[in-house]
Amino acid sequence: MKAVSKGASRRQAAERFGGSPTSAIRWQESFEREGRVAAKPQGGDRRSVGRR
Repeated sequence: MKAVSKGASRRQAAERFGGSPTSAIRWQESFEREGRVAAKPQGGDRRSVGRR
């Protein structure tokens, strides 16, 4: 996010850090929308927790 805020395009930032342009675009959009720079939690079926 810092590279983009300093003037690099999202595609340039992706190339610089070894990521895909699509991923860089999604990360930047997420940062602009939510202020988030960390991945969202991932996991399995959360509805079934405690149903054993």
